[in-house]
Amino acid sequence: MRAEKDLTLESSFNHWTPVTMRWSDTDALIHINNVAIAAYIEAARVAYYHDLMARAAVNGPRLDIVLVRLLVNYRKEFFYPGTVRVGTRLIGTGNTSVVSGYGVFVDGEAKATAECVNVFFDTQKRQKVVPPPALKAVLEAEMAA
Repeated sequence: MRAEKDLTLESSFNHWTPVTMRWSDTDALIHINNVAIAAYIEAARVAYYHDLMARAAVNGPRLDIVLVRLLVNYRKEFFYPGTVRVGTRLIGTGNTSVVSGYGVFVDGEAKATAECVNVFFDTQKRQKVVPPPALKAVLEAEMAA
């Protein structure tokens, strides 16, 4: 299942992660480097999936979620110092995978958007797995939001 959302609009998101820019995030052009933007998205991705798993009461070392694909669209440069707000939402679900969408915002303007494909992963068997029913229910609710 896939939901089409405009990732350049703040109203498309229901989960937010603030990230403080660091001087070391800049490059020779003195703007925030592309790799730093990917790290901001990673911070939001990890926070979002921790929240979803906590809401589903999934705990224990066996189930994790791993990134298998990251696509970033760099829309407009931005500069240190400041704080970015990274919006996150679920935009697709599969049997063992999910797709999440991201918007990196500074002062209400989308500076980058991204999509990540993640798979649920059994850390002991070292293979992808179907998420437990409680987590599937949380994912379905997120898709409807």
